[in-house]
Amino acid sequence: HSAPLLLALLVCCGKCGGSEIRWNCAVAGVGNFFRAENWLPEMMPGPDTDVFLDPCRFTDGSIRTRTVDINAAAISTIKSLRIIAYAEFMFTVGTNQEFTIGTLQVDQNAQLYFDTGWLKLATSGQVAGHLKLTSVDFRGGTAALEVLSGGRLELVHV
Repeated sequence: HSAPLLLALLVCCGKCGGSEIRWNCAVAGVGNFFRAENWLPEMMPGPDTDVFLDPCRFTDGSIRTRTVDINAAAISTIKSLRIIAYAEFMFTVGTNQEFTIGTLQVDQNAQLYFDTGWLKLATSGQVAGHLKLTSVDFRGGTAALEVLSGGRLELVHV
C-alpha cells in the first residue's frame, strides 16, 4: 500500500533540488540576467538553476543576438548554462565581478560571447559551437573545458 506513495515522493524529490528556466526572447533591448521577468518561468536564476538560452528570432525568422547584462553582487552562481543550437547571446559581466557556472554547454551552431569580468567554470564545459571570451579573466580551477570537433574557443585580450 505504501509503494505508490514512496514512488511519488522519490519522483518529486528528484526534481525538488533545482529548477529550469529559459530566457524570455520577448525582452526588448538589453536584458538583465538577474531580473525575474526576463525568464520563463518568471524567477531569478540562482545556484540551483539550470539555465537554457534558446534562439531568439525576428518576425521574419532570422536569428537575433541577445545582449544580457550580468551586473549583480560581486559573485553570482548558476548550476548550469546551455546555449541551444542557433542561439546567439552576448553576456556583459561587470568589471571585478565573478560569474560562476557549474556546467557549461555550447551546442553546435550556437554562439556565446562573454565581455569583461571574471568567468569561473566550477565543474566542466563542452563547446561544440563558438565561445568567445573578450577581456575575461577565465578561472577554470580544476574544471575541464572541452572543445569538440567543429567547436571554437576564441580568447581576446584587450
